[in-house]
Amino acid sequence: MLLKTISVVAATPLICAGYMLRVQSQVVVGDTNYFSIFSESYHRIVSSIYPHSSETSHMLPLHKLVIPITALSLGSYIIHSMSMGAVHRQYQQNTLHIQDVEHDEVPWIKTIYDRYYPQLVGAFSGHFIADVFFYPLSTITGRLVLQGTRTIIDDVETGNAVLPFNSNYTGVVNCMQSIISEEGVTGLYKGFGALVMQYTVQALFLRATHLLYERIMETHYPRVPLQNLYTSATPSSTYSSVNSLNNKS
Repeated sequence: MLLKTISVVAATPLICAGYMLRVQSQVVVGDTNYFSIFSESYHRIVSSIYPHSSETSHMLPLHKLVIPITALSLGSYIIHSMSMGAVHRQYQQNTLHIQDVEHDEVPWIKTIYDRYYPQLVGAFSGHFIADVFFYPLSTITGRLVLQGTRTIIDDVETGNAVLPFNSNYTGVVNCMQSIISEEGVTGLYKGFGALVMQYTVQALFLRATHLLYERIMETHYPRVPLQNLYTSATPSSTYSSVNSLNNKS
């Protein structure tokens, strides 16, 4: 956890630059290139060293962004890990229970599907729970990062215009209070519908993969009961082997 914290703190300028370039309007994307993230990171570092520059007067220094970015990254990591582990274990228990009920007399050999699909479900659930839980903090952090960068964003209400991002927040608390007072609590969840749509598509794709893989495995690679692999290990021979070992001991 300490190493991850140090990594996030060290990568804060790159995280800020990457977020700014990601939300930038397509109108100005042509002015960017593969090295823009490094130039923007350098610009952010310079603005923290010389905060009173005319071009960076409203840009928040890095020391005010480190805490929310680190809290968002570590919090999402912890929630994701806990949720993924819980969902993974529950899914495995349910799968084993179904197999025991349907095939109580014969245990089945675990396939690649049985081993890895619960991990996919757990990872998907963990990411979804973490993103939903920290969405307000993500909104606040995003606005703090964009402040003073002269970023041009698309007008999502009309869809055919661009808007400059202008704000004058002083920190996390001030940003949260301003959003709630001006836009209401729902302002913290702007864009939440896009997140739901994103995970809906992922869930449908995951479900389709599950059905397709299950069909392929049942058609071309049917599961083989253990007793068919060990036909020579009859109850009488097993009893004789155990009995002979007991006699030798």
